[in-house]
Amino acid sequence: MKRLPFAIKLKTLSVMLLLPFLLGTLPARAGGDPPLPQPLPPTGNCYDDNIFYGAVLPGDETSPVLVFVHGLSGLAEDWWSANTSAGLNDMYYQAYWAGYRTAFVNLNVDPNIPDCTVERRPADDMFDDGNVLTMQLNTITAHYNVEKVDIIAHSKGGIDSQAAIIWSEAWPMVRNVFTLGTPHQGSILVDQLWSPEGFWLSVLLGQRDQATFSLRTGFMQLFRQATDSSTLDDDIHYYSGAGNYWQTPNTIFEVTGEWLQNNPEGGDNDGVVTVDSTYLLDATSLFLEPWNHNQIYQGYNAFPFIQEILTRPEITESKLYLPLLIRVTGPSNSVVQAKPRTSNTILRGGLISKSVTESIPIESQATHVHFSFITTDPALTGVLVSPTGQEYRLMVERQMDQTVFKGGFLLEQTIDHPQPGQWVFRLDSATEAAYFLIVALDSPLEVGLSGFTNRPVEPGKFLQLAAQATDGSEIESVTFQTILNTPLVNRNTFAGSVLNYAFSQEGIYGVSVQVNGITSDGTPFERTFIVSQAVIQASKSADRLNLLDFLANQIFVGMMPNFERGGSVHPPPLSKFGFPPRQLR
Repeated sequence: MKRLPFAIKLKTLSVMLLLPFLLGTLPARAGGDPPLPQPLPPTGNCYDDNIFYGAVLPGDETSPVLVFVHGLSGLAEDWWSANTSAGLNDMYYQAYWAGYRTAFVNLNVDPNIPDCTVERRPADDMFDDGNVLTMQLNTITAHYNVEKVDIIAHSKGGIDSQAAIIWSEAWPMVRNVFTLGTPHQGSILVDQLWSPEGFWLSVLLGQRDQATFSLRTGFMQLFRQATDSSTLDDDIHYYSGAGNYWQTPNTIFEVTGEWLQNNPEGGDNDGVVTVDSTYLLDATSLFLEPWNHNQIYQGYNAFPFIQEILTRPEITESKLYLPLLIRVTGPSNSVVQAKPRTSNTILRGGLISKSVTESIPIESQATHVHFSFITTDPALTGVLVSPTGQEYRLMVERQMDQTVFKGGFLLEQTIDHPQPGQWVFRLDSATEAAYFLIVALDSPLEVGLSGFTNRPVEPGKFLQLAAQATDGSEIESVTFQTILNTPLVNRNTFAGSVLNYAFSQEGIYGVSVQVNGITSDGTPFERTFIVSQAVIQASKSADRLNLLDFLANQIFVGMMPNFERGGSVHPPPLSKFGFPPRQLR
């Protein structure tokens, strides 16, 4: 990828240049809507049979080719159908009327399915999807008789596209890559699924697949380390678009967006992906707009920005996204302490066998508390009991149809000026179910945790974590929980505010840190911190080939169907990516 000059800048579009496009849709042409994209007659090759070619306007038979890549649990049809809360996506129609030739791909292809049909889940990691996309790009370029195409990708599709370019040798076929709401730095939401609290919910919702495993922030740290230093894509231009609106009524984005906004590693977000996570080294800022994760790839929103790039060779420079550029560069094996994290949330989760009770401490400083309860049982009922015995009856309000919690059922309760003390959740289910509880607090009490690094750590080397609290509050204990691919949780509680912990083996860990204490007026408080931590020997992380091998091995071990593992697992990972070592550049 092209390196930035010493004065750190990102290229961004001039608002003035975009005004004609932002004030209205592209001009319509006579003749009605085009026919929907269709695959060619079946070939028996499931990769080729999952390419959908759009209609071409007369006279545009030699126009540029746009390839559209869906996101996590997506399908090609998402670019022209009404499959989300955002309504009909007119991206295909926008591209058609603008005179482009188009192709839309399904990545989640299983070549062993007789009729080549594709399901949304389980989904694959970026390396498998990158292989599929590279094969499809070969077919698309041959079909249209072109050397290069432009890729437009939503969410994880942007990572899949870069994996295809770097690791499956698609780079000669690509000119530009436009990523829309892509978590280039990993997904904090996905980290919850692979945490000790979120494990069973993700299992019963069917969300523990290669895709979510590879989107964890710890995994993506290593992916970025191995990928961003490549020179294969030096002639390819990347553009990254971000959204910062999550307050869409009656959607799961209201829950996940609020949680991400207040998360210690979060901030502005589109309900699924934080603005920070859309940062990609040397990418041009395409836009930062008040759209949620579904709205961000709608044609009427995103295509004018893309069209502006495709039709104008020059763009202006500014320092938009400058906060996203303040990142550590330096040796890949260096360990740099990140700034202290602060949290105003409490997280709990696990299995429900008929009933379960959770006790949640709320401090006297809290002015508002929001309980969000996600479960796999649509018939589950709950009771929230205040410290004085007042009961709030809870019933399932709606099923979630978006994000990594898709398929779950939501119960909510908001309390203004909550009574301080222990609030008790009692949950009853007729079947075995899973739950994940998010307690968001409005409170001036700041609870922080320092000591985590922004780099992978080595096994056997100690992390020293220290918790802090404001207003004269006292930290009584810190509980450190880790989980590695299995349901077994390693739990250690340390008295006081400081703990030292060393990971015993390599892997991508789900880490949960629970901080408990007493405020100056004697009421209890609690905070939860969730981290995805990569643990790897420095000798492996310093070499791209060894790092790639490590990532493949982690996916293989993490996706083994049984929880009981014995001995060492050494798959042939490099064959997974379809390239010999000599081609690593």
